[in-house]
Amino acid sequence: MSGRWTAFLWIPLALLGGCVRGASEYNRAVEAFQRKEYSKAREGFEKAVAANSDFAEAWYNLGATKVHLAKLALRDAKRSEALGFYREAVGHLRRAKELMDQGSFTVYSEPTERDRLRKEAESRLQEHGAIVGDDEAVLAALRALEE
Repeated sequence: MSGRWTAFLWIPLALLGGCVRGASEYNRAVEAFQRKEYSKAREGFEKAVAANSDFAEAWYNLGATKVHLAKLALRDAKRSEALGFYREAVGHLRRAKELMDQGSFTVYSEPTERDRLRKEAESRLQEHGAIVGDDEAVLAALRALEE
């Protein structure tokens, strides 16, 4: 794997006040992710996408969060849990990319920001989506992300 799968969290949180469905959940999830509280971040991003199923950035960040959870599970020798989180992450990334391709952005309004996120999602999907059916390749990819 050529790079880390990171969340796109550098958005000023004030921009997502109460005017967007799922915004408060998203904001709490971003804060939890930044504190490396990945279980709490997962819960928040899941609530955000439940409240707003077209929230591409939340889907992307949910995927990034689940990659972190997969790495932690693998570190704890929970192989099947790690594989499950990884596969879910790829599914969330596919949903995010589909929404981005439709122009459905909730946070990013600038075309350059949207293009950057879309390219990042496409790159990660090419890397991670290609191996999702091969358990050993997934585990190797997770180990490589640790390096």
